[in-house]
Amino acid sequence: MFDKKNSNTEINLKPKDGNKHIILIHTGITNGNKPEIAYTEKVNEVIEFIQNEGYEILDIKLEIGGTQGLSYETLIVYR
Repeated sequence: MFDKKNSNTEINLKPKDGNKHIILIHTGITNGNKPEIAYTEKVNEVIEFIQNEGYEILDIKLEIGGTQGLSYETLIVYR
């Protein structure tokens, strides 16, 4: 479980078994002119947490969308 200070993100990682697993992060941003800063901070926290737990990040994919503000969908593949 992800319990970093000031974060309401919950992450349940699969047990370390050598297989690939995924986690999907949805980030809705309404942070004025710099939405990429808020997004980057959140995703970096998650990536650091996964790595600090001893997992390897294999791939990260990003999709940007939204009609009333930006919406970022990030898929992290880890082992």
